[in-house]
Amino acid sequence: MKVIDILNKIANGEEVPKKIKYNRKVYEYQEESYDYTINNEKFLMTEVFDNYDNVLSILNYNVEIIEEDKKIEKIKKVVCYSDLIDRNEFVVEYLAELKYKINEIIDYLNRENK
Repeated sequence: MKVIDILNKIANGEEVPKKIKYNRKVYEYQEESYDYTINNEKFLMTEVFDNYDNVLSILNYNVEIIEEDKKIEKIKKVVCYSDLIDRNEFVVEYLAELKYKINEIIDYLNRENK
């Protein structure tokens, strides 16, 4: 995402990424100031515009969006829409086993992401 895209989102009241990486520094968005900061002290837009003579060139610079770790949701229910599947016990058992194994993998991945 480019700096200009973030500025447009802020100006339009759209949702912006919570964390971004710019110039090897990680910034968090502060809704009160409509700006990104490091530990509520250093403001991204101030740093960007103060350090460059040509503001127009900085607007096309890319920032990296830092995603937050999200837990993977387990499969709660397997729904079969075909009459053939409903009557075939093997398929129903196979789907139940598949659901169980997928949920095991999800548990493992969620533990690893902590």
